[in-house]
Amino acid sequence: WSQHMVLWYGNLPHRMAPVFDQMKGNFTDIFAVMILTIFILPLIALVFKRTKLSGSALFIVAGLVCIGVWISRYLMIIPVFSVVSEAIIATWSGISLIFGGVASALLSLIFFLRLFPGVKVVSK
Repeated sequence: WSQHMVLWYGNLPHRMAPVFDQMKGNFTDIFAVMILTIFILPLIALVFKRTKLSGSALFIVAGLVCIGVWISRYLMIIPVFSVVSEAIIATWSGISLIFGGVASALLSLIFFLRLFPGVKVVSK
């Protein structure tokens, strides 16, 4: 969100064009989901003391934020290199990008746990 504020305040049209491409066309729904998962839902959830004291609730909120950050990265790349009128997620390249992102995240988690064996993943 801070990226959008800085670009808006600077008022540089050539810098704002890719940002506006993220918000219009086929990317409007994805942008709305990103704003919901990064800002609105965590804000509402973390207002309540019960949520902040529950480990499972914090896990869910952290998962939402991670999904939103991944969507943000997706929106930084895909709208710049695609035509606004064509759907990206329903294509083979969009699906392979999603699976590649998930696979790289899992692979980095596995490497981290192998590199630091003292870290235990605890589930209750």
